[in-house]
Amino acid sequence: MENKNNLTYNEAVKELESLVSQIENEDIAVDDLLQKVKRSSELIRFCQSKLTQTEDEVYKVLDNMKEETKASNGSKTQGEEEPSKEGEKDADGEASSSEQTGEKE
Repeated sequence: MENKNNLTYNEAVKELESLVSQIENEDIAVDDLLQKVKRSSELIRFCQSKLTQTEDEVYKVLDNMKEETKASNGSKTQGEEEPSKEGEKDADGEASSSEQTGEKE
């Protein structure tokens, strides 16, 4: 098996597609079939791991962006209010005035 550290997701997918095509379209010896199925299994696990890792990293970046936005909004002077968004409640727990009247902001 090629070293996983050097294998990219796209290369793994390409190899997996090739293996699937060979398995579906060729008369393969049982020993070769077994090796191709094992390699396909390794590639599938590699791709799943890569996707999960990428998803986790994307969520971390998005969370960091949210925290930075909250921190910058929190640095406003006291008494300065941020415009409320549709569906949000004001400090008293009331819906925004435009939401109560059905108007769009």
